[in-house]
Amino acid sequence: MLVDKDEELPVFHKGKEVKAVEAVVKDGFAVTEVELKHCKELANNKDWLDKLKNGFYDTKGKTSHLFIKIENPNETIFAIKQFLRQNPFKLIRSNWHEPVDDPQIAIYNQHGTEKAKSNTFGMGRGRFHSGLDIFSIEGSKVYACLDAEVFETQEWVRNTGDSGYGHSITLKVKVPQEFKNRRRNYEKAFKTDLDKKASFDKDSNIFLLRYNHLEDILVKKGEKVKAGDVIGKTGISGIIKYGTHDPHLHFNIYSTAKKQKFLVNPAYYVYWKEIGDLTIEDKKIQKDRKDEGYKTNNNPKISVKDPKRVKIR
Repeated sequence: MLVDKDEELPVFHKGKEVKAVEAVVKDGFAVTEVELKHCKELANNKDWLDKLKNGFYDTKGKTSHLFIKIENPNETIFAIKQFLRQNPFKLIRSNWHEPVDDPQIAIYNQHGTEKAKSNTFGMGRGRFHSGLDIFSIEGSKVYACLDAEVFETQEWVRNTGDSGYGHSITLKVKVPQEFKNRRRNYEKAFKTDLDKKASFDKDSNIFLLRYNHLEDILVKKGEKVKAGDVIGKTGISGIIKYGTHDPHLHFNIYSTAKKQKFLVNPAYYVYWKEIGDLTIEDKKIQKDRKDEGYKTNNNPKISVKDPKRVKIR
């Protein structure tokens, strides 16, 4: 199944070491899931991880298709080989970059109360919360998660009334399969968490990523971005009343269209640290910021002007 210098490489499949596996055919693809023995035994050896990142091609014209899941203490990469007439194998892999560095659940709520369940996707606030609140010190870099086109940007110009999303950026994913490959098995953090809204379609060909409460917007509508490009800065825009003890990136994912019924729990795609994953230092940073008290940012800046930008009044 996998060969390195004409030597067959064993893999782990359902906990057993094998050199061949059976696969279930679905939608024209024979799909299976394996764990590379090379990476399991040599956790710090990145050879196979790098090969899968950079892409590789089978030149013998075979037409089998393989879904590979690599489990490594530091990294998970998903890849699908897809048969094409001109090129027998093309590696479609997930180039996913997390929306912020070291994403982690926000421990506190707006008023400084320790209430992490209010910051997940679901009913932890007693009413629906539409995304993940990922703790982010104001001014932190925000990244494109995948190659994408800027679908929309919104400028927050309201300075009275209720709170809202603030400055926001919405990206339309360029290669839907890359997004699909990113999905993981995820156990909900709290009983109040939800999986999705009724109309989310994980097999859609349209996926939208929305970044909210930004301090700055660095892109404009129609611009093409690559995974890992810095597209904005985190902030607390849109939080008018009181301000907050809890600066965060509010992150949404939609299929099909930017409507609430198409939302999904982003934790299936964002591998963030939950409460049990946070280090002592992680918790200290969040507590120190909480102890600084309420802060507001009613007039966030816009570094990149765009005549097509939507203004929220």
